[in-house]
Amino acid sequence: MAFDEAVMDVIRLTDSSPDEALRLLDHLNEENALQDYDGWLQKSIKSQRALIFATRKRYHEARNEILSIPTTLLRTAEERTEHTLEKAWVLSLCGEHGEARQEIEEALVQNHGLSPNSRLRLLTKLVEFMDPKDDALPESLSTLSAEVIQELGIPVRKELQTKAPVDAIRSADRLFREAGHRYASLMARLVQKTPDERTASMQRFAQIEPVGFYRQLASRFARK
Repeated sequence: MAFDEAVMDVIRLTDSSPDEALRLLDHLNEENALQDYDGWLQKSIKSQRALIFATRKRYHEARNEILSIPTTLLRTAEERTEHTLEKAWVLSLCGEHGEARQEIEEALVQNHGLSPNSRLRLLTKLVEFMDPKDDALPESLSTLSAEVIQELGIPVRKELQTKAPVDAIRSADRLFREAGHRYASLMARLVQKTPDERTASMQRFAQIEPVGFYRQLASRFARK
């Protein structure tokens, strides 16, 4: 709660007074360290410090900060995904593109219970870090990409997945994000509707939505 209450001030100060933002984070840590039983606050503060350093182009300090987060503090698959993406971003800012790519590849290979959504995010970021002239993926990651696309029900042509897996990942990411926007827009419109109207709208959405993940979400919502 203390971090959540302070983080908006930290974000506001990041551009105008980064040193003040860092002091605020240090004070937050000092005041609440004894209550940080699971290390969540420590991890969050280190991540925020790395972000401040990176945005101020203090890349060496950002790198040291993000690499100092103990993996033992990453308790969920989602936390591990976010940490991997943050670490890869910082490494890329430091010019260590190969290391950034390696971080993502290792996270994908190790898996550790990652959801299909998280794996798609990692695959998409991996492609961003690849050399534009390099359109090849390791066979294991090409297979993983095809599995993720199938699990999420994203309508990407099989031929594209087989012959151009990098393009397939880009296409899958675009289609998945577009479906997410459609779903969020629908949910916003349902706020003022009656329960019966919400059910009917969800049923219609589930019938026409091309991405299986969001089609299933709508179907489950409609059955409630």
